Amino acid sequence: MNLLAVFAHPDDESFICGGILAKAAAEGHDVHLVCATRGEEGEIVHPAIDADLHPKGEARGRLREGELERACAALGIQPPVWLGHCDSGFPIDVGRRNPRALMNQEVTALERQLLPIIGDLKPEVMLTFDPHGLYPHVDHVTIHRAATAAFWSAGSVAQPAPRRLYYPVYPLESVRRTKQDPGAAMSDVDADLFGVSADSVAAAVDISGCRDRKMAAICAHASQFGTEEEVRAQVGKRPHMMEVEHYSLGGLRGSFPPMPVDCLFAGLGGLTPRASVGPWGAWHPAIFRRRGWQAPRLAAPEAACPATTGTRCSGAATDSGGTREAPGSAAPRRRLSAVATVRPGGSTRGAADPRRRPGRPRRLDRGAAAPR
Repeated sequence: MNLLAVFAHPDDESFICGGILAKAAAEGHDVHLVCATRGEEGEIVHPAIDADLHPKGEARGRLREGELERACAALGIQPPVWLGHCDSGFPIDVGRRNPRALMNQEVTALERQLLPIIGDLKPEVMLTFDPHGLYPHVDHVTIHRAATAAFWSAGSVAQPAPRRLYYPVYPLESVRRTKQDPGAAMSDVDADLFGVSADSVAAAVDISGCRDRKMAAICAHASQFGTEEEVRAQVGKRPHMMEVEHYSLGGLRGSFPPMPVDCLFAGLGGLTPRASVGPWGAWHPAIFRRRGWQAPRLAAPEAACPATTGTRCSGAATDSGGTREAPGSAAPRRRLSAVATVRPGGSTRGAADPRRRPGRPRRLDRGAAAPR
């Protein structure tokens, strides 16, 4: 399958969701990245990189372009696609003075830039910033609005349209812990606004097997994060970022398994979970229970997720060129046409009963009163 991540600056992808990008690539999915700017206004913190040789503007953008290409190679994903806008920078007055800054672009114009990319790559899953930008930068919020709009308008102009849009998020407790470190990047944000509650997390993905790739990708952005020793010291204060990544659901076409899932592609390959869906539309499982029906059986988690079971990332970078065959992508999509039913006496009747309309749930016991 295809995954498309849309972010604002080089380094956004590695620090925020490098684990899931590396894991999806290792499992054989085709992973692409769109970067809106080249980070021309980023500050250089690495002691060995001379800021005078890479002044802000085009020169610094070229430096960070090379860093992002190396980060993509470390993650094992395709080379980046650039939208060609300028970093709005800090403070906000920097962007206001630059008509090419991302913050000054019409959201609909950015949306129109993204739609041909979506139509060409045909991703099943998209990633972008959450509505708060995950961190208070105007470019993050701008690209969030454009990518979210493109996800929805793709349904009209880029079929088959993406099935899911995810936002990387930080759980509320995680943000509160981070605020206790005065030097942390999130120490100055309102945890209640920038963190999400546990019931808002749609996916909690174990990325511990890909921590080496994520670390290598972060280190590739040396101008922004410093030496490898400094990067490891920063990560050491937030070890959870190398264990689990969390995502909320920003958009959906079709059904979704019970939250939280442990794979962004869960339910998209092989047997698609449709616990409450039939030819009459979407019904809540409680309605099945009240009417004495047996809800359709769900595929097992292994079958529902098209990822390769047990695949782990290696620490070595590989060539990110070429395309990968997505596991399970050639398998035909199948609908659960009927439901196996427990009959009186303990016998069962299979789903392939030609006398019934496909997908119609069957009463467990016609003579018994419906359970309440």
